Amino acid sequence: MENAGYSIAVDLGASGSKMAAARVHGGVASLEDVYTFPNVPLNLGPGLYWDIFDLYRHILKGLSWFGSKYGKPKSIGIDSWGATYGFLDAQGRLAEPVFHYRDKRTAGVPEKLYDRLSKREIFALTGCQCASSYTLVQLYASVLQGDAILSSAKHLVLLPDLLAYFLGGVLSTERTIAGTTAMLQPSQQDWSRELLSTLGIPAGFLLPLTSTGMIKGHLSPSVADETGLGAVPIVSAIGHDSAAAVAAIPGFDEDGLYVSIGTNISMGMYRDTPALDDAFYEGGFKNTGGDGEKIIVYRDFPAAWMLNRLYDEWIKTDASLTFNALDVFASQMEQGEFFDIEDPLVQEAGGVMSRTIASLVEKTGRPAPRSREAFAASVIKSIALRVRYYARRLIRLRGKDFGRIWLISGGTRYRNLVSAIAGALERPVYAGLPYATLLGNAVSQFYALEDLDRTLYREKNTGNSFFTEIRPPAHPDWSGYEDWAADNNILPLNRSSNGGLHGHQDN
Repeated sequence: MENAGYSIAVDLGASGSKMAAARVHGGVASLEDVYTFPNVPLNLGPGLYWDIFDLYRHILKGLSWFGSKYGKPKSIGIDSWGATYGFLDAQGRLAEPVFHYRDKRTAGVPEKLYDRLSKREIFALTGCQCASSYTLVQLYASVLQGDAILSSAKHLVLLPDLLAYFLGGVLSTERTIAGTTAMLQPSQQDWSRELLSTLGIPAGFLLPLTSTGMIKGHLSPSVADETGLGAVPIVSAIGHDSAAAVAAIPGFDEDGLYVSIGTNISMGMYRDTPALDDAFYEGGFKNTGGDGEKIIVYRDFPAAWMLNRLYDEWIKTDASLTFNALDVFASQMEQGEFFDIEDPLVQEAGGVMSRTIASLVEKTGRPAPRSREAFAASVIKSIALRVRYYARRLIRLRGKDFGRIWLISGGTRYRNLVSAIAGALERPVYAGLPYATLLGNAVSQFYALEDLDRTLYREKNTGNSFFTEIRPPAHPDWSGYEDWAADNNILPLNRSSNGGLHGHQDN
C-alpha cells in the first residue's frame, strides 16, 4: 500500500479554484502544496459566461508548477461545481461559450417548466427539485427560445469532464457530476429519458454515464509537452464537488450528517436507495449520487455566497479589509437579525447584497442592519438557524438522531459560524477538512489506482486529526429563535422551498 508518488486533484470552484498534490502512505492520505487561481465570470453583452479558457490556462500552469516541484504525478482528476456544461460540435470543438448558471436566460423558466411537468412529477422522475441554475432548467430555456445549438451540437459535456477532455481524456460523463443536472433517474444510474422527451430536450447529445474511478485517457502529446509531465493518466475522479467533500470524511456512513460549508451549504446523509416519498419532497430534499454508488439525500442553500458578496462590496471602499475580518465582525452576534436566506433575491447575481439583506430583515418587522458587524452577524445567525431546521427535519424523517455531525469544507474557517451551528444544533459537532473536496477528489483517484481502499481509508484516517470537536456555547436559546422565525415566515415550515444551487463548495 505504500505510495511514494503523488496525484493532482483539481477542484474548480465558482468563487475560486484550487489544485493540490496528494499522497497516500500506508493508508494515510494527505494534501501537500495547494495551488490557487481565480474564477472570474464574464459579462458579454446580454450573456453571463464562465471564462473556461482562463480556467484551462490556470490548470496548465498548475500542472507545470507541480511537475517542476515534484516530478511526474501518478494521475490527475478534476471536480467542479454542478450544473455547468459545454456543447461540442461534430469536430469536437467548443460550439458556444459556457453559460454561467446565473445567466438571466433562465429567468421565469422554472414556472414554465412546471406548466409542463409539476414539481412533484419531476421529483418522481429524477429525485431532484430544481432551482433556476440547474442544467434541466438551462436546457429548457434553450427549448423555449428555439436555440439552434440543441439541434447542431454533437455532445453535451459537463464541466469537469469537458476540461479533462481538453487535457486529453476521452469523452465521458461521470455519474456524480451528472447527478447535478436534475436529468437522471432517481437511482442515479441512467438519464431520465421520459423527462427529456416530455420537455422536448434532445437526448442524443448526452453521453453514457461512467462510474467514478475510470482511467479516461492520458494527457495529450501537446499538453504533456507544454507541462513537462508526459503522458499522465487522467482519472474520472468524483466529479461533483459536494460528493467529493463527503467522500473525504473517513468512515462516513448512514449514521452521519454532513454539513459542507462553502458558497452554498450542502447538508445531508447517505442512503442505499433514493428518498422519494412526500415527506422528503415537502422538505425540499434532493437525491444525487455519492461515492461508492451511495445516494446522497441533501438540502442546499446559500452560505458564504452572502459573505463573499459583502466582502466584494466593502473592499471597494476599504482596501485593508480581509476575509478574517468578516469572522471578527460576526462575533458580535447580538447585533444580528434573522432573515430568509432562501429568498430568491439572495441568489441574484446583480444587486447589492447589503441592500438585499436589509430589505429581507425589514420584512420581518425588525430594523435593518447598519454596521458591518450587524450584517455579518445577521448572515451567520441566519445560516445557523437554517442548518438547525433541516437537521431536525432529517432526524424526524429518519426516525432517529445522527451518531455524529460533521462540518467540512472552506466555511469551517469561519470560527463564529461553526460555533453558531454547534449552538443551533445544541450538541457537539466535528469541524475540519477545509480542503475536503480536494481530499475527496484525491482519495477517489487512489481508489482507482488501487493504492487505497475504503476500508483502509476509514481505519487509517479516522483518528488522523482531521477534525476538532466543537461544543455548543451555553447561550442563546435557539428554540426560541426557531419559534420566532416560524412566526415571521423566515423558515419554510409551511412551504416547499426549492432555493439554492446544486452543491457548489468553496473550499
